[in-house]
Amino acid sequence: SRSGFLSQKSRIIHFGLGNFKSFLRLQKINVKPLTVICGTNNCGKSSLIQSILLLSQSITSSFREFRRIPRYYRMREKIKYEKPLYFEGEFCHLSDYDNTINSFSINSEVVLSFTSGVEEGVNWVDIVTAETGTGPVIRSVGADTNVDLVFDTKGTGDIDVSTSKIVNVVDPTADQGAATKKYVDDNIGFDLGEFTVAGLPTASSNANGWALATDAGGGRTVVRSDGTDWKVVVVEGATVTT
Repeated sequence: SRSGFLSQKSRIIHFGLGNFKSFLRLQKINVKPLTVICGTNNCGKSSLIQSILLLSQSITSSFREFRRIPRYYRMREKIKYEKPLYFEGEFCHLSDYDNTINSFSINSEVVLSFTSGVEEGVNWVDIVTAETGTGPVIRSVGADTNVDLVFDTKGTGDIDVSTSKIVNVVDPTADQGAATKKYVDDNIGFDLGEFTVAGLPTASSNANGWALATDAGGGRTVVRSDGTDWKVVVVEGATVTT
C-alpha cells in the first residue's frame, strides 16, 4: 500500500566514484547504516567524504532545478538517469578541477553513482527500562542477525553495553543445557594447579577444585576436594592423606 511504502526507511545502499581525487577507476562501496572510514594518511578518506558531500549537493541542486521545470516537461526529465554534478554549493566547493580530477586520468569526467532502496532483513529493537522495577524490557519485531538498537530510559535500571556479552543472565540449573562459568565450577570443577602434598590449599575452601599433588619422592596424584577433604582420583605413586 502507499502508506506501507512510505513507512519504509530508504537509504543509499551502494555508492560508487571514479576519476575523483585519489580514486582513478570506478569503485563501488557498500554503505551500512553506520559506516566507519579508517586508513593511513593520504589513502583517500577525505576524498571519499567529499564525494559523498558532492553527491548530496548534486542531488539537492538537481531536485531544485527539477522543480523549476514546467509540469508538462517533468515526466521527460524524470527518466534521465544521468544528472550533472554541482561542484559549487552549500556542502562543498570543488570547482578547482586540477585538484578535483584524478591526476593520472586522461578523462576529465568525474563519475558518481549510487543505488538506493530499503534494506531487507533489518529489525528495529527497542530496549527500555521498565517503568516499574529495574529490569530491562526488549521490544522487537521479527528475527535477524542485523539489529539496530534504540535506548529509551524510563526507569532506574541499567543497561550494560560496554561489551558484546549479555549480562545478568540467571545461573542455569542442572536441568538446563546452557552453562555459565559458575555452573561449570560448581558441578564439574575447576583447576587449582600443581602443589606439593604438604602445600595443598584447604579443601573446605576449594569445593570441586582439582589439583595435581607431588610428594617428596616425585610421585604424583590428581585430587579433588569434596568440600571437606581431598579425595584421590588418579594415583601415580604419591601418597596423599585425606
